[in-house]
Amino acid sequence: MVNLEKALVNLLKLFREKSIKVVLVGGLACGVWKHIRATTDIDFLVHEDFCEAIIEAMKFLGYLNCIEYDELGIIKFDEVADKGLPEVDFVIANREYLKEIFKTAIMADYGEEKLHIANPEQLITLKLKAIKDNPEQDLDWFDIKNLIRLNSESVSLNRMEDLLKQFDLMERLDELRKEFTKTGS
Repeated sequence: MVNLEKALVNLLKLFREKSIKVVLVGGLACGVWKHIRATTDIDFLVHEDFCEAIIEAMKFLGYLNCIEYDELGIIKFDEVADKGLPEVDFVIANREYLKEIFKTAIMADYGEEKLHIANPEQLITLKLKAIKDNPEQDLDWFDIKNLIRLNSESVSLNRMEDLLKQFDLMERLDELRKEFTKTGS
């Protein structure tokens, strides 16, 4: 059984030592914002300038199976079961909206380490984009609704509107506004 929290701390230590800045996104990041759910991997946003350093660092840890999805801007490292290491995915900040998330991520303490984490609106945006790329993403839709519900005081659907227009996701935004009228106004 893989201990994600321990793996995350070890990754953060290595990234700090190698001066690689990453931003936590995905299921573990949702947990920081009160939406705790089961997850089996760790997801980061990484600046495109650090891709080679990430690949080297992950190989140093024992990850051998690296898959790059250039069209999606993702580097995926499969789990290494015999070493107790989880699957780790890196979304490459190679688009303006991703670079903005990378620049404006919030610094938080995680055990003895510090980490940058996407805020709830940024996580919602990433999850809506994932749904756009793969409409079968039911778990992402569940995450979005819970992030809004649990962080209603800080989430504004209006602030996300311009970006969601670019993704052609206004229909989804309208769905969220109907369900969360107080949050969306």
